[in-house]
Amino acid sequence: MAKDSLKIRLGDVTILKKLKESQFSVIFKVRLRDTICVMKVWPGHTPSKFDSPETRGGPFRMELKAYRRLKAKGFCERREIPDFYGAITNIQLALWPKLRDSIGYPTLKVFDKQKNPPNAIFIEYIPDCEQISLSNFSRQYLLELRRILTEIHLAGVLHHDPAPKNMMISRKQKRVFWMDFDRAQTCGKRISKRHQSWFENEDALVDEFMEFLTQDHERGELKLAWSFYYDGMHPEHYTELQRDYRAQQEVGNTFPTTQPNNSSIAQVSPPESSLKRKLREEDTEQEHAGQEHAGQDSARDEETGRVEADQKDTTPEHVHKKRTVDKK
Repeated sequence: MAKDSLKIRLGDVTILKKLKESQFSVIFKVRLRDTICVMKVWPGHTPSKFDSPETRGGPFRMELKAYRRLKAKGFCERREIPDFYGAITNIQLALWPKLRDSIGYPTLKVFDKQKNPPNAIFIEYIPDCEQISLSNFSRQYLLELRRILTEIHLAGVLHHDPAPKNMMISRKQKRVFWMDFDRAQTCGKRISKRHQSWFENEDALVDEFMEFLTQDHERGELKLAWSFYYDGMHPEHYTELQRDYRAQQEVGNTFPTTQPNNSSIAQVSPPESSLKRKLREEDTEQEHAGQEHAGQDSARDEETGRVEADQKDTTPEHVHKKRTVDKK
């Protein structure tokens, strides 16, 4: 079994409790040797023609690359992200029955469908953290989160999911930090124009959220920043979303005033404009660079089909039939 450079082995890990499970990953509280930490297990990634260079390897590789880069740059030491302890790759579930038995059936079915075995990363366990919200609002928290994001960008990492659920506060530890880098894109020495625009959009998107949350705090109700808690926020969509937010304000649309939580999300459907619905239904070119090539192939096939049909219609027999119909 291949192992991360930090030499984590199955025998070093004791599963204590399952914290969260979805079809995309399972998160456990574990003991890694003498340290209590979080183990995030991902199903193996099946390569796709739609994989771009940035998403190749799936969420596990994306998060692993981001944590390695940021730890090397001192973010873990400064406690600006959870500490990163290492990873285990190519986990054979048959050799770890405790893990297999701890994964629910629907999720396990997703794991078993993949051609490649699961992988896991190990990060710091922070039990008393909470997302930034009206209940713990502080201008200082916002300024610190914004400063950390700027440093993350300077390290060449695009978070790519800058929602409040990933802006964390630990009042007990007097600490603010960013988390969840499973959509992050770690750039090389040269940053493309496309990525540069995404960095700028992510900055602007977070600035807008913080401005809205500040206004909501002064008003005493969650209104302007409501959509940031309920909708997926993507840097490449920032311009369209910004216009949509402004339009919502101009027509005086109101939003629920309750603080977001898991139960309210299940009960309340967020308002969705035609623009947001269009964005939700579209597959973005940035996330699936391979789609452009697939689209070109489809267009060529379609054009070829039209040419063949035209050629067929110009045969003497078809021309004769067409003229007969025209005369009638």
